[in-house]
Amino acid sequence: MKKILATFILATSSMVSAQSHVDSIAEINILSAPVKSAESLSVIESRSSPLDYLSDEGKATFIDSLSFNDYGVTSFNYRVLENELTYSQIREVLSLIGFQHLTSMIDGAEIKSDLDRLLADQPIFDSEDHKDYECESRGTCSSSQTKICTSTCYH
Repeated sequence: MKKILATFILATSSMVSAQSHVDSIAEINILSAPVKSAESLSVIESRSSPLDYLSDEGKATFIDSLSFNDYGVTSFNYRVLENELTYSQIREVLSLIGFQHLTSMIDGAEIKSDLDRLLADQPIFDSEDHKDYECESRGTCSSSQTKICTSTCYH
């Protein structure tokens, strides 16, 4: 019985540790993102970037879908990324806004490489990011068919 309890405690602490690691990675991604505001988005738009993987219409749809607060992007349209890009391209686009760790949350994107397959198969850990929701106001995500409400909505 003591051995079973010890194994359970170790397994639980490993899961907590893994979740803490994922949370740290997410925070690093958000803090290091080049796009945290409409102003920084304008700079990225004016030069070559992963946004260029999208069609002109897809790029406009994605850019128009971005909402911001003082901490960065609070929601974005994932459907246009899913419809037009591979998983590795999606990761590059999401790295601009600090949410590349959500790549595997987007299902249905094209798989053309081993990297795409690896990204598609990544486990999705618990997070404060919600697919099919958008940030309506601080701390409030409301239903949406095309967006992800990000953890920065809660700040």
